[in-house]
Amino acid sequence: MANFTKGYTIDFGTYVTADVLHSLIEDALITNVTASDLADGFHITSVGTATPNPSIYPLWFSTDPLDPVLRVFARPWNIWLAVGPDRFEIPLINSAGTTARMGSLVCATGHSNFCLQSNPTSNMIGFLQATTASGAVGPVAVCGIGWVLHLSSTSGSASPDPSVGGGLRAYGCPAGGVASIGLGSNGGSGPIFGQFLEGNRSGASGSGSVFRAMIYGPMLTTLTL
Repeated sequence: MANFTKGYTIDFGTYVTADVLHSLIEDALITNVTASDLADGFHITSVGTATPNPSIYPLWFSTDPLDPVLRVFARPWNIWLAVGPDRFEIPLINSAGTTARMGSLVCATGHSNFCLQSNPTSNMIGFLQATTASGAVGPVAVCGIGWVLHLSSTSGSASPDPSVGGGLRAYGCPAGGVASIGLGSNGGSGPIFGQFLEGNRSGASGSGSVFRAMIYGPMLTTLTL
């Protein structure tokens, strides 16, 4: 329950002036406000790194320095979705028949489903932002700054390690993965899905790790480099 503390204590014999009245109101404090104190339709935004209870705080700004985003709890899908400022996510059902790893490049299959494909082209929809079991709903980043799964290209046409500014190329990679390719290199034909924003770092190195990247989105142009 909220607490109200007046800004000035008026005692018996206090000479009440305009300044006293201003202080009484302007210096007052309201503390310990909870969701139950708010009228219907108003919500408190949770700020911090710990996932809040969505029934109390349906809006959450994560202060994680590696991934500062505003999320809203999408109740019909029972999932948190990023709505800015770095990226925008949509809920899609995993129809790949297997667990899809965080950062996987996913392709549209139906109006609300995604799958994993080798060498995807224009049907790519975005990158999965949380490991998602088969049949479950996962958050898919369709544009902005998000996480991508680096898997070395088996064709050898792309770098075994990510590099800052390197293009996200799925050519020759296992399904769901991307590798880094210099935008001035010869890596065969196919779309560039974005650019790596970091290389190897502590806790993430080489194939099988997730890295921060700029995700261009589902509207792609096929390039021949």
